[in-house]
Amino acid sequence: MKAGRQTGRKYTEILERIKWPLTALFLCFLCAFISFIPFLIKESGLFTLSNDFNAQELAFNMFANEAIKKGEIFWNWNIDIGSDFVTTFSFYNLGSPFFWITLLFPAKLFPYLVGWVYMVKYAVAGLTAYLYLHRFIKEEKFALTAAVLYAFSGFQACNLVFYHFHDVVAFFPLLLIGLEKMIEEKKKGVFAVAVFVNAFLNYFFFIGEVVFLIVYFIIRFWIPEKQRWKSIPQCLLEGALGIGMAAVLFLPSIISILGNSRTSQRLTGISALIYDWKDYLLILKALFLPGENMARTSSVVTENWYSVAAWLPMTGIILVIAYIIRNKTSWITRMILVCLLFAFIPFLNNSFVGFTLEPYRRWYYMFVLMLCLASGKMLENKDFRAVRMGTLITAAFVGLFGIGLIIYNRWYSEEDLIARPLVFVLFLAVALAGAIVTLLLHLPRMKRWYAGVMLTGVMLFSVLTTAGTIFSYRQGDTHASSRSVYNDIVQSGSELDKEILPYRYKFWDNNYYYYYNRGMASYLPTRNSFCTTVAPSILEFYNSLGTQRHTIGVDGPEGTDELLGTRYVVSMSELLDANEIMRYSNGNETLRLYDTRSLPVGFSYDTYMLKSDFEKLDSSARAVAMLKNLIVADEDEEQVAEVLEKYDEKTDGEISLDNKEEYIQSHDETITDFQKDARSFSSKIATDEETYVFFSVPYDSQWTASVNGEESEILKINGLMAVKVPAGDSIIEFEYVPVYL
Repeated sequence: MKAGRQTGRKYTEILERIKWPLTALFLCFLCAFISFIPFLIKESGLFTLSNDFNAQELAFNMFANEAIKKGEIFWNWNIDIGSDFVTTFSFYNLGSPFFWITLLFPAKLFPYLVGWVYMVKYAVAGLTAYLYLHRFIKEEKFALTAAVLYAFSGFQACNLVFYHFHDVVAFFPLLLIGLEKMIEEKKKGVFAVAVFVNAFLNYFFFIGEVVFLIVYFIIRFWIPEKQRWKSIPQCLLEGALGIGMAAVLFLPSIISILGNSRTSQRLTGISALIYDWKDYLLILKALFLPGENMARTSSVVTENWYSVAAWLPMTGIILVIAYIIRNKTSWITRMILVCLLFAFIPFLNNSFVGFTLEPYRRWYYMFVLMLCLASGKMLENKDFRAVRMGTLITAAFVGLFGIGLIIYNRWYSEEDLIARPLVFVLFLAVALAGAIVTLLLHLPRMKRWYAGVMLTGVMLFSVLTTAGTIFSYRQGDTHASSRSVYNDIVQSGSELDKEILPYRYKFWDNNYYYYYNRGMASYLPTRNSFCTTVAPSILEFYNSLGTQRHTIGVDGPEGTDELLGTRYVVSMSELLDANEIMRYSNGNETLRLYDTRSLPVGFSYDTYMLKSDFEKLDSSARAVAMLKNLIVADEDEEQVAEVLEKYDEKTDGEISLDNKEEYIQSHDETITDFQKDARSFSSKIATDEETYVFFSVPYDSQWTASVNGEESEILKINGLMAVKVPAGDSIIEFEYVPVYL
């Protein structure tokens, strides 16, 4: 009997411990469910938004699903013109447990799954936030309300179009929990596991989280108690252990991103210290007004993709202001003020992204957690005077912001600072309504129902703003329905042959960005993609042509298609100079498949041109110059000159676009019997004399080459590759050996 009672008490204690965390999980899932379900019902289970979500997130998750199941997880030939699979997708989904759940289903079902996965992400964000917040907010019901604020902040709403950002928000609180347990409770290993989870999840966001952790450690522990510095060695040790466990994704990703030209650009001069005045307005707007559709912002600017949003549902920063007024010397106050300092100074803001050039505010979710902590603490205190002051400040700012922008826009500026007047007024109304409700709930007469009504109000505003943002993104999309998006993205390549290498497809229609990842969604070898994390050599190749590739593959100057083996073009437009070989429907539109004259991905050269001479050419002639000549680095001239003739304008003629067809036809020695897999590729070629064979495959130091069984040096040709072959029949083999293995 005694043992039975002890067991009963044990189970009761366990249930009591997990009751509130599970409540946080359930309520956040419920809010997300109510927000998403109308759109799922309307679209028969499909979920789409617009912009990057439709063009990238859907395609990438389907692509990664297919690649993993095919075992093509090292070098993947269907990422642009070829890229390392791990370093391409570690930013988007490979480290996400939410992604691995979707692998239980066929790739084409992802658009039906994504809405439900989103709900789970919101639920997990609420759960982890509660576990952290409850360490400081003793009353469970108020920690619960603060957790909902975190899960449904403006940052979450505006970043709905960036599906993978929500993974990071869901697991970030674990880092702070691990740090707290290590230092406050002397528990070992928890922080290491938290570091592993977050570093494995997304290396880019983890870099910013390390910056935040350093600031957090200094303000939370070191400043109040100097002896806390003794915890630093353990922090470093467990941090290193966590990163070591995540190294299979983290290490190759860092190696790759260091070679990306976007990471080498830095803020300089006055731009490192001061923003444009509009940026300051955006920061204030982020705190006082709901997050919105980044593609169609209502005010200040017409669009902004930097994730500038931090508003908390209903309460905004009313309770934060009240907390600061009441607790001026608290470490939480200091954290919030330091976060504001980082937000307002460009180079501090960019420390969260490795001091790169882009002024991303994609670290605001960490700031938001501090705002939620202050708000939850204030809910416990129920200080009406402080809340009244916070409400007055918030209402005054919202009113002045709205009236000031309207007046400035109407009488003093030629710029359209209010792009969507009705939406702007709606946001002002939502913010003011939230302020009024928050103030009313702090009246003494509301004491009896205070906790329940406050939680209910926050949940209602969470649903309102989340569903409203979904609606806004969908309204801004040029497609009529999720079904049409599904047909365009998923079905556009369903009729095409996947085994066409050594040639490639190109999806084209006046650079319409939806076309760029249609090939990826269907797992086809294409030369174009809308992907930021492709092999750095691809960016180098386009830069050498004078056409910078930022996030989207560009057409390049005339001759680029032929140089990259683009034999087949898919378009809904009629191409007059191409041979149409097939028409088919994706359910929305009729697509045409054209067979164009193109070289395969490998061919030989008779002449070479030095890189220094190549760079003197007009950018419009550089692709055809590469069709004519092997472009070699000046330091490689000595060895290449032993085999090829140097291009001479007097004898070989001026490089001209008019001669493109002649240059193509001059390459009668092209590769045959092309074979490839995730670790290698090989081909045969018959040449009359010793020469160099060029491959339109991105250069990577992890490639090794052999010709007829003997190791051969790989030359880097504007980011692509070439090897020397002898006269006669040759077998050329490349092997890809990732260094991180």
